[in-house]
Amino acid sequence: MVTFLDLLGVKHTRSFADRLYNEHPHRYNMFGLSKVLSEYGIENKGLITENKEGAIKSLTVPFLAQWTTGDFAIVTEMTASNINFLWRGLWSVFIINLLYASFRLQEAFTLEDTLLVGVVFFIPTAVINLTIPVLSQVKKTEQITQRFNAFKMNEDVFYPFLQRQKRYDVDKSVSKILFGNPDSKTLITVLTNPHCAPCARMHFRIEKLLKNTGDSFCVQYIFTSFYEEVESSAHFLISAYLKFPLETVKTVYSEWFKEGKYRREDFYSRYACEQDEETENEFLQHKKWKETVQIYGTPTILINGYELPDNYKIEDLKFLADFNGDF
Repeated sequence: MVTFLDLLGVKHTRSFADRLYNEHPHRYNMFGLSKVLSEYGIENKGLITENKEGAIKSLTVPFLAQWTTGDFAIVTEMTASNINFLWRGLWSVFIINLLYASFRLQEAFTLEDTLLVGVVFFIPTAVINLTIPVLSQVKKTEQITQRFNAFKMNEDVFYPFLQRQKRYDVDKSVSKILFGNPDSKTLITVLTNPHCAPCARMHFRIEKLLKNTGDSFCVQYIFTSFYEEVESSAHFLISAYLKFPLETVKTVYSEWFKEGKYRREDFYSRYACEQDEETENEFLQHKKWKETVQIYGTPTILINGYELPDNYKIEDLKFLADFNGDF
């Protein structure tokens, strides 16, 4: 995956890209590769065709191809007579160099030549032998993590586990503050506090989730406050949602959770939202729901009313973006 990102000219860090791919629950199929590429904002789509020759010629390099064995290759160049691709190529180059060196060792060497050969071949070999156990442990950890992720994101595991969690009575009528796809069957309800630091971090995590999953989810915000003196913040955010276009609302919310919450009055003046009867009624609806269900911790995440299990993160839902919410 790192090589493919390099060929595309996409900025990345090798360690993060390796971990993202190696620990992905769907790393062994095109769906998983598509999701990894989407993490980097790369638009992509899969192609299945019986006319392989014609289909390949219509593509622009570089692109990923999957063998019938399940292995992946990166096609880097195509001509009228050749197709160049990368597939486990590094080790073959290394082996060829070793074979060439073995042939050269049959010639007469001076003491200096022998020492040079030792430096060039034996010292790197020793370093490799010392490094391989460490790398193997890292690889083993990544493999265990990937298998665990694949297990827990299996629909037959996730749905029953989710349904064992406590369920709260909530639907889209409880709060009008909706993001994503309002027609989605999967409602992610977030009980959030405008002045809660973890809630601020959760907001940006949800922004990223919606960006990566398109129209798969509907996210609903229900506002609460630590105490009455700061309830004006919830009023403001509700009023902004009801008065401004959605794109402006997204900007307002991002700015609020980033730094606006630290200077409330200046932020209120900047956007000048009138808090009318509609705003008050919406706020009271949020407050009534919270008092009814008796949830006090923020942020609290509900999936169609079920509390998100502790061993799942909001980011995990991107692996389940195709489920229809009927559970």
